[in-house]
Amino acid sequence: MADDDPRLRPRTGATLLRLRQGHLDIEVFPPLLMKLAGLYRPDAARVCAEGSGILLDNLDPTALEAVARALREHGEPCFVVPAAALVPLPPEHPVAHGQILKDELELRDTAGKPHGGPWNKAIVLALGELVTETQQVKHRTGSILNAKMGYGAMMGSVSGGLALGAVLGGVAAGGGTRDTVTHTSRDLTLDLVFLEAPRRYRIESGHFDYSLLGEQRAATGEANLRTLARWFLYTAPHMATNVDRELLLAGQRPPLPRLHGPGFDGMVRWLINLVRFRKEAEAARGQTA
Repeated sequence: MADDDPRLRPRTGATLLRLRQGHLDIEVFPPLLMKLAGLYRPDAARVCAEGSGILLDNLDPTALEAVARALREHGEPCFVVPAAALVPLPPEHPVAHGQILKDELELRDTAGKPHGGPWNKAIVLALGELVTETQQVKHRTGSILNAKMGYGAMMGSVSGGLALGAVLGGVAAGGGTRDTVTHTSRDLTLDLVFLEAPRRYRIESGHFDYSLLGEQRAATGEANLRTLARWFLYTAPHMATNVDRELLLAGQRPPLPRLHGPGFDGMVRWLINLVRFRKEAEAARGQTA
């Protein structure tokens, strides 16, 4: 595989899409990707561990067709499309209020700006835990008692004409330490995508007005967002989703992915393109051994 970043190449290659997400067997699939697609071992292992729906992007079409055949032989449904034909990911628009109507979903952001669209144009519902990491630098002031300058050296500096205040100031400035603390938060997040100049709306569990749920409103944002997702899928069952819809519609708690930002965005883009290539996806189901 070439050393240059495939994301920066002209999109003249092909892309391999799976019909499901999830880790690929680390013993079985990396050797296939190394042999058929020319991936280096670390790259092949990473691709299989991430288990993205868009498995390989913008690589040699002949090589990816060979990979797709091998994956299907191992029971992994997938298909190959031109890389240039993939639908790009629209930016997310956070929303904080909503109203579910028979024919459309009305949404508003925190500034009151209207969003949403008709249900027959809703194509994707993605639900999962979005992991966010922020770093904070904390300063700890040093003490003259643990300063590196010895007593004799300090007294010598003072007797040599250096002001004691300057010495102590240097100890405070030089003896301090900086600690970097990483804070991790996990927020249940829902993305809805509508057609016609694709629009993506984001609902975060702790930043939405759930009064529209009425008597079904629960005590936590996570429970409320699951209920809202169930309502959305019931109203627009044609939407592609990463959720086990049968479990969700039955009021149960299906397992949900836990993803950082790029992984969550990749999941949404994968679902959009499963809709874009619906015919190819259906054909891939029939080809899987």
